[in-house]
Amino acid sequence: MKYTVLHLLTNPAHVNDAVRLVAPDWVGPGVFTASHPGGHAYLVTIEPTARTLGARLAAVTGKPAVAVTVEDERCSLWLAAPDGTQLGPTEGSDPVTATAAVELVGRWLGAAFRSRGDTVAAALADRARPAVERHRQVAKLLDLEYVDPSTFRSRAGVLLIDAPADEVRARLPVDGHGAWVVPLDSARSLVVPDGSGPMPVPASFAGVVRGSRAVMVEWGDAPMLRAFGGNGERRTNLAHAYTLDAARLEARQLAAVLGRPEIEAALTDVLRSPAQGDRAALALRALSVEGVPVGANVDQLAAWAATRPGAVRVPAAAGTTLVLRPVLDDALRQTYRRRRAIRRLRWATFALMALSGLGAVVAWDRAWDDRWLVATGVFLVAFVVLLAVWLLLGRLLRGGSVEPRTP
Repeated sequence: MKYTVLHLLTNPAHVNDAVRLVAPDWVGPGVFTASHPGGHAYLVTIEPTARTLGARLAAVTGKPAVAVTVEDERCSLWLAAPDGTQLGPTEGSDPVTATAAVELVGRWLGAAFRSRGDTVAAALADRARPAVERHRQVAKLLDLEYVDPSTFRSRAGVLLIDAPADEVRARLPVDGHGAWVVPLDSARSLVVPDGSGPMPVPASFAGVVRGSRAVMVEWGDAPMLRAFGGNGERRTNLAHAYTLDAARLEARQLAAVLGRPEIEAALTDVLRSPAQGDRAALALRALSVEGVPVGANVDQLAAWAATRPGAVRVPAAAGTTLVLRPVLDDALRQTYRRRRAIRRLRWATFALMALSGLGAVVAWDRAWDDRWLVATGVFLVAFVVLLAVWLLLGRLLRGGSVEPRTP
């Protein structure tokens, strides 16, 4: 087994925004995900990408990046500091790498935790244990999310893109992952993971969407539908028990993202289906996709894709496809900070908007008193103003402000 997990000690939304700044054309193996224990972000990728991307992200975000690599019997650590310092890769198997491990722990967790460095070095050097188990132990010592890529093989799915097959193939390859591109008709294609790489799931190919309307359908332990379109992105849990009103609302939002209001009723029926295990198949049928062996595992699905007429396999990239934006880190850092401030202000605005709405409801219940009636009006006005600000800030984030300002 071979994989690398890159971690950053900051919010995933901020990190993904930084990725768009430093490498806007990168297809990449998915996006950074939230880490529950430490509240930071992680990405499963390949070692060359982790080091190149991690160093630039550390400089832009001002937070250290650490990567854990497992390859056969090797388990190693690498760190990039915001000041440009890089430590590792270290396996802790000799005095030099053990010292590097101590310094790495101090940079990641803070000087107060440098004493853990010797324990981390010993865990890395313990060849009596499998590399995956050493990864688990090191992740615990460093308060990192432990990611076992073998679990991704229990999930399978397809990515439906509203684009011709030749255009989709031109957007590949993806770092560390290969895929079959199956033409459905002259304007639509399926991307099916070929089983290679640490994360052979549709999410690894999200970067291939590139502005096209698309739907990702996954089944397995956590069946999910994820829609991409001109109106943003929407994730839907296919295992959730939806009421009729909730199903209608969710279906309406999915249809709006895809720009296809005519499928709203069909999607409502999908979400209301009592057979939750069949919802992935029903969702594909609602999207006019037939013949996909829903329920198949990763390897069975890849074998099916190989038999489809016109299917072409695009192997994983031999190295990394990451191309960094040729802009000074100072300019990128300023743009990142500005966008982070806008995002935080938007979160705060949403919280105030929720409080205003709650205040309006509470005040209306007491509106028999003129003072409470006035309070209701004040809360409603505040809600409308905050909603306008929230929408304006969202437009600023979606607009052209992602481009860094160079001096």
